[in-house]
Amino acid sequence: MKYLTAFISACMLSLPMLGQKSDSLELELKKKQLELQIQELELKKQEFEMKKEEYVENKEERKERQAEYRKNKEKLKEQTDHLSKLMQSNTNVFFCPLPLFVGGMEGGVEKRIAEKKSLRLMAGYYFNENVWYYRMAKNMHGGRINLQYRFYLDKTMPGIFGLYIAPEVGAKRIEYTQTIYEYDDNNPNDPYFRTVEVRREAVAAWAGFVLGTQEIIFKRITFDVHAGANVMIPLIDYESTHFTLPLVNPYGKGAQLKLALSVGVPF
Repeated sequence: MKYLTAFISACMLSLPMLGQKSDSLELELKKKQLELQIQELELKKQEFEMKKEEYVENKEERKERQAEYRKNKEKLKEQTDHLSKLMQSNTNVFFCPLPLFVGGMEGGVEKRIAEKKSLRLMAGYYFNENVWYYRMAKNMHGGRINLQYRFYLDKTMPGIFGLYIAPEVGAKRIEYTQTIYEYDDNNPNDPYFRTVEVRREAVAAWAGFVLGTQEIIFKRITFDVHAGANVMIPLIDYESTHFTLPLVNPYGKGAQLKLALSVGVPF
């Protein structure tokens, strides 16, 4: 009994000490837990700062890309509007470069008279002192005028552009001096050849049709090429072989083929 009483007394004395140790351990655990939470918050703060920096950098890149996109869009719109305006043009002033090689100048104007129809008037003048394409010829003068009534066939293209067909009428005149060799038989005992200057002249009219296309090139220039056939009608007597340049400037009586090209500026 005495020993039991002593054991109980010892246990009663140790209880407060155990309670103190338990409270100290719990505080230590809470302290550790708080430190871990602080470390976790610090890591989240660092992660947030990194994302913030990344967002700012991406934001600047997005701004640059958006600015470049708007610039390209505005440039494309300007070019599209400019082309649309040209494609809707009502007038085209043009000239034909090929006659320059034979001493001529040709040009004219095309005027739209309906949604897909136009009138095209062309006039030309020729002058050349030494006419290399006519044998031993010089002092060439000439002129021509041509009228076309065009029907544009491509409904997907506005205005006076795309494929077209056109009836046409025209008239032209040419004259030059040519040196020829002529046989002189006035003296049968001593015949010889002599040189003679002959003035040649041709005047003709024609009617026919052409098929061609007119396009925009280099953003501001029209390019037109057409080919066709017509019936040539001489208005005075002449020998066509003295004047005809095949395709470019036919003078033969009856059916003839033709080819032409021009460049212009639309308004």
